[in-house]
Amino acid sequence: LVKMSDKEFDARLRHLKQVFELACLSSNLTAFADNAWLVAREYDTRVVSDIESGAKSWDDLSKGLQTDALYCAKESVELKIKNRKVNPKDTIKVPKAPKDPNDAKSKSCTTSL
Repeated sequence: LVKMSDKEFDARLRHLKQVFELACLSSNLTAFADNAWLVAREYDTRVVSDIESGAKSWDDLSKGLQTDALYCAKESVELKIKNRKVNPKDTIKVPKAPKDPNDAKSKSCTTSL
């Protein structure tokens, strides 16, 4: 195990709890690729990156959410989603229901005298 101060250990646990809270706010078991999980993962990446770069430290991390990292994470995820191109092969094609021959709407309009 890595040696660390109690203060750093508490900060790491708080951070993990906050990441899970962000992800769980609006998700369910089938939603691991939903916006909430994407934002939580991006938030985690940003906070850890700030700590590894020396901009922040575990000992000095606030007890609440890192609002700067949360804002950037939300913006980053929104941009990624907006810029994502949909491949026509990836779209789900829903087969059309067969037309009922007795349905008046399915018959073509004809005028005969």
